Amino acid sequence: MKLITVLTACLALVALPVAADNAANADQAWLGLSLMDFQYKEFSDRGVLLDREDGPVPGIRLSGFAHRGGLLVGIEGSYLSGRVDYDGQLQDGRPHRTRTDETFVDVRLHLGRQLTPASKVYLGGGFRLWDRDILPSGGVAGLFERYTWLFLLAGGEQLLWQGGGHRFSLDAQLTYPLNPTMALNLDGSGEVTLDLGSRPGLRLVAPWRLRLASGRRLEVAPFYEYWQLGRSPDVTVGYLVIHEPRSETSNFGVTLSLGF
Repeated sequence: MKLITVLTACLALVALPVAADNAANADQAWLGLSLMDFQYKEFSDRGVLLDREDGPVPGIRLSGFAHRGGLLVGIEGSYLSGRVDYDGQLQDGRPHRTRTDETFVDVRLHLGRQLTPASKVYLGGGFRLWDRDILPSGGVAGLFERYTWLFLLAGGEQLLWQGGGHRFSLDAQLTYPLNPTMALNLDGSGEVTLDLGSRPGLRLVAPWRLRLASGRRLEVAPFYEYWQLGRSPDVTVGYLVIHEPRSETSNFGVTLSLGF
């Protein structure tokens, strides 16, 4: 409910009477570089922090937007990969620290409507893949996990200010995973797939755009995204009973893009 309240407050900005640059509503394609501060936490059934992963993850972003009358179609894709710090514990409760290789692939497609020259709303869906490779350290073996899910999305963008070739707006988006899963390989047992719980998430982007003399556009877009996945049911694998704990991911970052 808190996420829905935040999104509703952000979308309420569509009522602001801001005049828009018509060029901003033309067909556009963007190519950019991203840097994300990845913050991931897993919790026990009692809400105790089990482990966390933190660190910068660089990547690239591609997007395209087409306007046809009052309708618009958008597609976004990103690929990020990097190594972050792992701080957690072993099965017997002993502290354990290592590094984790993270890879993220995110694709979003949405269809929307231009309410005014300064505001739009949209609905859509996407796909997210997350490879989590916990590296061996201190005699403890590593573990590779792959998370995948489709998701629904709903959001809107409101122009907040523009002038002198500058344009600043806010894009707020609510997401909801569909049947998220986590697959891992256990020695001697092959691949095991765990069904995770679906919880609502949020993405906020505040793009600042500058029209260049060449006619192209430069965009600096700070962003925040929040994902949460519920605990999986227990699964028996040989003599082991395993599950994936509840998790929360809070990512802050920025993307620098050139528009064509």
